[in-house]
Amino acid sequence: MLALSISFVLGVVATLFCIFVAFPILTVVLADIMNNETRN
Repeated sequence: MLALSISFVLGVVATLFCIFVAFPILTVVLADIMNNETRN
């Protein structure tokens, strides 16, 4: 039971970390794509 809760917490932390890391990167990439579209 303890191992299950530990793995669950680790999964949640990893998911939040991925969201906080990937979201700004995706925003920058999307903004770059939009700039390229408007320049052409």
